[in-house]
Amino acid sequence: MKRIHTNKSRSLLRRRGFTLIELIVTIAVVAILAALAGPSIDLLARRVRLDSDTERFLTSLAYARSEAIKRSSVVSVIPSAGGYSAGWRVATDDGALNPNCTVDSAQGESVLRVQDPLAASSEVFVAEAPAGASTAVDCSTAAAAPPSCISYKRDGSAIRVDGSVLANTFCLRDRSSPANMYRAVVINSTGQAYLTKTKDY
Repeated sequence: MKRIHTNKSRSLLRRRGFTLIELIVTIAVVAILAALAGPSIDLLARRVRLDSDTERFLTSLAYARSEAIKRSSVVSVIPSAGGYSAGWRVATDDGALNPNCTVDSAQGESVLRVQDPLAASSEVFVAEAPAGASTAVDCSTAAAAPPSCISYKRDGSAIRVDGSVLANTFCLRDRSSPANMYRAVVINSTGQAYLTKTKDY
């Protein structure tokens, strides 16, 4: 049987799908929007990674301080050989007169928690301490003599290996984007750690 196409049916057939020109224009618009959104998405992903690594660092410091108070002994946050960026251990460190940033099982010291390396783009270093609580931290300059580890005494205060008070600012930076991609963690004289603002660069 011969199929007869009316004007209405021909019109419907012509409306199906896109023409080649329409398809090319659509692809071009999508490509432009993707190019514009790409950098923003990448920046957001780096910020999320840096915030996540900063939270891990803060959580470990709070845990170490809490354990030192609970155990009534010294507990240290000991960086890996490659520094805090390569991970760290939280361990008891009270076998000697002062903490030595090592885990000596012969003296009853033990590892309480292990942190895996941070994101490949994250870096942790000790910065020059801020002049005051209201001063934004300058993360552009690393301290000349960073502490070997972060140790907490039974009263919750932080100390160095020589027993002196540890009050430093630790900066976390995204290596892939130095500008405005810092997070600063301050450890005050009582051993409490908190996130603070950084200077813009």
